[in-house]
Amino acid sequence: MRGVLLGLLAFLFLFPRFLWAGGLERINLSPFYFHQKNPETGVEETEILGPFWYSFRTREASGWALRPLASFWRLPQRKEFQFLYPLGRYWKSPDRHRFVLIPLFATDLDLEGEENPPRHRSYFPIFWGQDAKGRSYWGVFPFYGRMYSRAGKDEILFILWPLYTRSVDEGNITTTWLWPFFGKTEGPTEKGRRLWPLYGYYAREGEYEKSFFLWPFFFFERTDLYEKVPSERQMFFPFYIRERTANTRTTILLWPFFNRYQDLSTGYRQWDIPWPFFQYAEGPERSSRRLWPLIGRTETEESSSYFFLWPLYTYYFVEDETGGKEIRRFLLFSRFHRQWDDYGHFVRTSNRLWPLFRYERQASGLEYLYFPALFPFDDEGFERNWGPFFRLFEWIKDPRGYSRTKILWGIIRYESGPGWSLSELSFLLRLEKRPQGGGLSLLSGLFEIKKDRGRLHLKLFYLPVF
Repeated sequence: MRGVLLGLLAFLFLFPRFLWAGGLERINLSPFYFHQKNPETGVEETEILGPFWYSFRTREASGWALRPLASFWRLPQRKEFQFLYPLGRYWKSPDRHRFVLIPLFATDLDLEGEENPPRHRSYFPIFWGQDAKGRSYWGVFPFYGRMYSRAGKDEILFILWPLYTRSVDEGNITTTWLWPFFGKTEGPTEKGRRLWPLYGYYAREGEYEKSFFLWPFFFFERTDLYEKVPSERQMFFPFYIRERTANTRTTILLWPFFNRYQDLSTGYRQWDIPWPFFQYAEGPERSSRRLWPLIGRTETEESSSYFFLWPLYTYYFVEDETGGKEIRRFLLFSRFHRQWDDYGHFVRTSNRLWPLFRYERQASGLEYLYFPALFPFDDEGFERNWGPFFRLFEWIKDPRGYSRTKILWGIIRYESGPGWSLSELSFLLRLEKRPQGGGLSLLSGLFEIKKDRGRLHLKLFYLPVF
């Protein structure tokens, strides 16, 4: 094996590099090795062992991928490193640094508008950090820990969690023993008690009053106390639920069998009997008819949606002052998407017929197509670290008219541009066409004949004959 590898490396260094149109340097041993460099555009690409290694460099960006282990992309205003995707990720931008290795490690630094930016690091179960006020904290979960300005609280302290937890929020102190069973809140604006699941009561001055009894069956809530007409919710789940706001009324009996909603300000009414199978809704801004999963339609001032034999076919359309989009789905995963701006000008179209192909075209003129498209969702990390393994066919076209086709990870390649084209079967066969000539090459020069500016050239055994 070692001798084969050394022989391959020696052959690689001795292999003839082609200089052709525009001074482009190119060597093709696909799928083992491929390299191309264009001094005019500043674009350089390298592939090794098909999809396993890829690197690129342009005047604006660069990157590499050792698939499926790791990848690094350097883009304007951002650097991103991914490893063992989707577990590990690091990215750096002018306003944020973040490094995550799920579930073991995380560090976060938010630089946006902060003289003393907060920092948080964790090597599970250990964590430490510093908040924007310069207060340091640390902990070893679940034994002991203290945090500042985390999880929406000013301060959090835990000892032998869930045995004891204490949090502070705007001067209100919440103490919990054996979470979630026993809890108490005292403070200038908030009070509460919890003996879960038997009884609980919490109130915040000017905002809400909430209580439960025999959770999850009995609830009573009053929210938006600062309003002239507060909102109320009463619940004896699942038999009776009643919600009231200044403008709306909701009544639910034997959830989900009978749901009724009414907006007094607009006259809108909606019935679900039972949800989600039958829905009837009517109002000046929205109407809906649904007999799920057979057929359904919903219309608003800005959008419309339909389905037929869900999930066989769904349709969604929306348009507002910023633009619009139209999405059709077949069996959920096959998705056809079209988008336009506020002037009605084309922005983007993206089509995926799962698991056969994925196609996208952008307003800039960029187009690409690949086959098959096994992953049913759009995910940049998956496409970067795993996607090329599953692509037997790729095609891309840039705004300048340059196009490239790859089949079987580059064993078959076809490239073209204004007035020229290049076809290759790895290093075995090469056919080139240009405005002032072209040529045919076998085994990269073992036999080669080409015409350049009216003159004929011939090579045998890599040596020029004339």
